[in-house]
Amino acid sequence: MDRVTIDQIAKTAGVSKSTVSYVLSGKRKISGVVVNRVRRVMEELNYTPRGLGAAQEQLKTRIVGLYVPILQERMSDDFFYYPLIEGVLDSLNEQHYRLLLNKQTSSMNSKSINDFIDDHIPEGIILMNPLEAHSYVDSLQNGTIPFVTIGTPEMEKDVFYVDIDAISATYRAARYLMDRGHTRILNIIAKKGYIQTVQLEKGLRLAYKEEKISLDPGYIVHSAMSL
Repeated sequence: MDRVTIDQIAKTAGVSKSTVSYVLSGKRKISGVVVNRVRRVMEELNYTPRGLGAAQEQLKTRIVGLYVPILQERMSDDFFYYPLIEGVLDSLNEQHYRLLLNKQTSSMNSKSINDFIDDHIPEGIILMNPLEAHSYVDSLQNGTIPFVTIGTPEMEKDVFYVDIDAISATYRAARYLMDRGHTRILNIIAKKGYIQTVQLEKGLRLAYKEEKISLDPGYIVHSAMSL
């Protein structure tokens, strides 16, 4: 099979040969949209640059993006985020990667996750605590950049994620109290809108159903985690 050339990459991507060269060398700033398009073509055509080791290093940004959709205005309003962000930073520092952090609140007119990727060209994305009503995972699945979510995505989504077993956690907590004769239990759980909150409530309802007790909605309080 003939070796794929820069000419072929340029024609397929709809850019000039010099643009492809700049993407490979990093000697000139190229827009994120163009860089991603050229990279996708390289992957599709299985292009291997000459001087593989040096060229691959030039293509790497050594940046990982952490995208955080939140329901409140400030991350400092919820203690949940800080230990996780610190853990991500520690792991990336060990591998000599940098972290690019972006939050998305409901009131912000900020860029989409696609723009966030195109502007900064991260090598990977971590999506934290996905919301019920979102298209972040869909956007990431349609792209070429590897990603993982912290928090369970919608169950039909075939993605990698890291999370606790939220259903089991609240079920076991409720069962612990019920087995000791308690039935009027105040449940303080995460805010509505997160997928994990739905799972936490499922665990509670499972325990109440098993005990044949009605779960009074008044005993469920949704709150951010705080010190």
